[in-house]
Amino acid sequence: MNRGIIQQIMDKLQELRKASIKKGLKDGNIGDLNKYFTEEFYKLGCEMLKEIYEEIEEAIFIKNKEEHKYSVIKTDSKTLTTSIGDVTFNKRLYRDNKSKKSCYLFDKVMKIRKGARYTIDAEWKAMEEVIETSYRRGGLNASLISSVSKVTMMNMLKNLVIPERNYVVFKKKRVDYLYIDADEDHVALQREDKLIYVYEGIEKESPISERKRLINPYYFGRICTKEGENSMLWQEVYDYIAEAYEIDKIKMIYINGDGASWIKNGVYHFKRAKFVMDKFHIKEYVNRMTNHLEDSQNEAKEEIYRLLYKHDRDAYEIFIGKLYSTSINDTTLKNITDGDTYFRNNFESICLRFSGDEHVIGCSAEGHISHILASRMSSRPMGWTIAGANKLTKLRLYKLNGGDIYTLVKANDIARQSVTYKSSQEENWTVYSASEIMSDINKKTHNEYKYIEHYHAELTDLGKKVLAFNNIKF
Repeated sequence: MNRGIIQQIMDKLQELRKASIKKGLKDGNIGDLNKYFTEEFYKLGCEMLKEIYEEIEEAIFIKNKEEHKYSVIKTDSKTLTTSIGDVTFNKRLYRDNKSKKSCYLFDKVMKIRKGARYTIDAEWKAMEEVIETSYRRGGLNASLISSVSKVTMMNMLKNLVIPERNYVVFKKKRVDYLYIDADEDHVALQREDKLIYVYEGIEKESPISERKRLINPYYFGRICTKEGENSMLWQEVYDYIAEAYEIDKIKMIYINGDGASWIKNGVYHFKRAKFVMDKFHIKEYVNRMTNHLEDSQNEAKEEIYRLLYKHDRDAYEIFIGKLYSTSINDTTLKNITDGDTYFRNNFESICLRFSGDEHVIGCSAEGHISHILASRMSSRPMGWTIAGANKLTKLRLYKLNGGDIYTLVKANDIARQSVTYKSSQEENWTVYSASEIMSDINKKTHNEYKYIEHYHAELTDLGKKVLAFNNIKF
């Protein structure tokens, strides 16, 4: 007796409810009850998906039967890994009566790529995890009760096409000042993962919060291993600013960083731009230069900062000369020499950091590198190919710039389908519309409900009481 998919689901949920209660009472632990219910619920979800898939398949079969356009060759079993688990179901292989070509109409209707072993929701869950942790954990989390291999995860990421730009400009904005922070993360095999982000300033997260956030940030990044790739990255930044802002109206663009040549060269891509040294690295060098002075270290540090604030280069050089005389060993001498060289090469940008200009704001590149890149790319021992590191960097920045990973995965899947099914589309296979299929499903469901209602009406009062006593509901 087929009482319909809805009633079957209700029966199974009722069974799961009673089994969960029994499990909890038997073990005397709510955690055991919850664990059992969750695991069984996911399994039930896979069963429900199987029935749903086959109901769609049956509606397609009935629709084709009315038109006699295709012949059924055979019925195959197919397993797909979904975001909740593996679903095994049956689908029919059809042959076109004219061209004699074969096709699974279910795949055409549900937009499943030829040879696909997992659905895009599973790929989406996997990519969300890969962004944060690892290929292995991505494979484990692609599905709640199934898993995907590490190699499959690597291929998923490898085949994912990420758009170079993830912004739409409706109207150019006018701002007086714009800020660019830049830094790099050192990943395996001496490869540098470069990060640049553009923003309009900083503001409090809320009126009562001491924490601050960037205003309208947009991020760029790539692995740079060849000559000219740094310039390509800066060109991307320029193109974005030129498209998103009235670039000729910007009074000044401040570029913040640690003094690396590739960062300082960014000023040459803009008409009005100045490089400003990151305070973090200034403090680091000042601490190293004065660390051996012990009790007099604070006074020496204050004097260096005072001279930088006054922009007094001559007095600075005199003071550093005195600092050299306090050197006690080769390590101390090296620390002073390294700091002095760093300060001499970046004196103007360091003084600008201490100028007191209200438009010069702090650089958060170190924190961003740690959070955005290092936490995934270099904080744990791991090996990377250039292509793999580049792809993962771009995917992390795509999400950071407001991109939706599910939408990206879906767009990639549709693009691959257009290639995979090109020949089939040329044969003009009929793909029944959602309204046509739903019409048949609704008609069938309506008839089943009528049968259940009639069956319920025929029950005697005693029968209804027996059913109610046994928790059987209609």
